[in-house]
Amino acid sequence: MSLLDSTMKILIILVLMSATSLFISAGARQLNGAGCVTSDGSRGRCVSITACPVLYNLLQDIRNNRAPPGTTDFLRSNICQKTPELLVCCKVEPTISATVRPKVPDASECGKSALTHRVVGGINAPLFAWPWMALIQARANQWSSVSFTCGAVLISNRHILTAAHCTNKNPSLPNLDIFFIRLGEYDLAQDPDCKNNHCAKNHLDALVDRVIVHPGYEKVQGCHGCNDIALIKLLDPIDPNPLGIFPICLPTHFEHQLNVDPTTLQNSNKLAYIAGWGSINKNPYIFERPNILQEAEIPFGKTEYCTDKLKSYQDPNSVFCAGDIHHFSADTCRGDSGGPIMMSGKNSKNEKTWYLLGITSRGPTVCGLQGSQGIYTNVTYYLPWISENMKI
Repeated sequence: MSLLDSTMKILIILVLMSATSLFISAGARQLNGAGCVTSDGSRGRCVSITACPVLYNLLQDIRNNRAPPGTTDFLRSNICQKTPELLVCCKVEPTISATVRPKVPDASECGKSALTHRVVGGINAPLFAWPWMALIQARANQWSSVSFTCGAVLISNRHILTAAHCTNKNPSLPNLDIFFIRLGEYDLAQDPDCKNNHCAKNHLDALVDRVIVHPGYEKVQGCHGCNDIALIKLLDPIDPNPLGIFPICLPTHFEHQLNVDPTTLQNSNKLAYIAGWGSINKNPYIFERPNILQEAEIPFGKTEYCTDKLKSYQDPNSVFCAGDIHHFSADTCRGDSGGPIMMSGKNSKNEKTWYLLGITSRGPTVCGLQGSQGIYTNVTYYLPWISENMKI
């Protein structure tokens, strides 16, 4: 029997003995190379056992009858996928990233949605509608499990934008540890995601290289929402695909790309889209996360509510308000923080392109309450900071 055959025989025995597998980012089937959590709570990557020297050596110790007690259980607890390919969760050691100088993608390389039309007033978003949507997976402290905590949005093949209050710079979350970014997700209850006989590729749990929070966050006295923006760099670049994972465009030439003056957008009554997996229960004391990505179309418009909330901001232009003030309406809610508000426009080739206008920051205690609006960090205002920090 060859060494490889012997190795596979032992692995098959381990799998058959295993009743449950290690918690891997909501327990769904993982791609080779996806992020995972090792049995000791460390960051890991799902790989073939032959690509993980530490676990592979333990396997050989078992094979040669020289493994200490508990080795089999330890190895079994680090199996992160049994079928169709057996993968183990291999601990990722800290590394120094190679010097790369990424840039904001050209508008021809981002903002493409597979859908050419939208259903206004819909609740469940169509499959393939928002390929830049992301979810942050983190744990509040070393004793808690990894779970979905905030929304986020992909802006390049290696960068994510979210709200600063979704990071450990939030005074109420000093021990928050971001483990992964979930990309290519639609329905949390199934993988792959399928609808009307069309299926998306498997989602990806991408490992995080670093989290860069705006240095002005929580530094303005009396303003807990000022500079509420953070940039997350992924450990590895992703392979963009409009039918799965694809970045949204940043409005680098706002007026030309969106055909509206950015200084008048707040009072324009134009419509934008919000999306996320935030609570669908407007009761602030009940968190009810939907499995399927939600979307809604909401108008801009300045209100007394908005004017009052913006008084605490050092520069009111750093944020904007959006939402229907005349009805108990669609709105971002708890769990949507860090997610996008977006609008369609044109790129230099006159193609329909989606642009990121803002990041969900704050809102009323009761989501969608008549007369209230959501407050969004203005991405255009922070473009210089975003561009500069994408170079790090």
